[in-house]
Amino acid sequence: MYDELLNEENLTRKEREKLFKRKEILNAAVKIFAKKGFDHSTLDEIAELAEFGKGTIYNYFENKRDIYLAIIENAFNDYLSSVDEVAKKVKTFREFITNITRGFLEYGINNKEVFSIFSRDHLSTSDDVLKVKSIMDTYHNKITKLYEKFISSAIKNKEIKQIVPNIFVLFHRSIILTYIHHFIFENLSVNIEKEAESILDILFNGILYKPERSM
Repeated sequence: MYDELLNEENLTRKEREKLFKRKEILNAAVKIFAKKGFDHSTLDEIAELAEFGKGTIYNYFENKRDIYLAIIENAFNDYLSSVDEVAKKVKTFREFITNITRGFLEYGINNKEVFSIFSRDHLSTSDDVLKVKSIMDTYHNKITKLYEKFISSAIKNKEIKQIVPNIFVLFHRSIILTYIHHFIFENLSVNIEKEAESILDILFNGILYKPERSM
């Protein structure tokens, strides 16, 4: 994404101002979309909340659809960035999955508006559906490559059995997304650490009863 490509310290004042305005427009759109839904939201409402003239929005986005797509891409970019950051800090598969699980849960719970937009509102035209799919596929492929490094090492070291990285990424992500969906849309309070531990326990230890071996 644009706001991730350049270090703000290296930007000119004009570039920083453009970056700020773009962020403000997106932040306002997230609030409006989350409250009213994509179809019932207008550019006028987004402009008013962002405290810019409607014409300013057209300097950054062609229409409401482009704003929606930018929000979705931002969310996936944040996800990729967090996975990449974890991958640089940890050494083992268990550490990697543990940190990713906690981080993903925390992001989802703390960004309820973004998550609700992605879960509830979907662009309807075939071109838009393909665009969203393209965004998702691009980031999924990049994220899978980061997983593969730790999966390959864990298989080699006999920490885990042979698995297909792409399937595991989908499985792991689906578990966490379901958790986030449940707590957000049921409006429940959540202990992120506790829920992360529950997911990790099932993931690493399974659900079958294993009687203790007698000495």
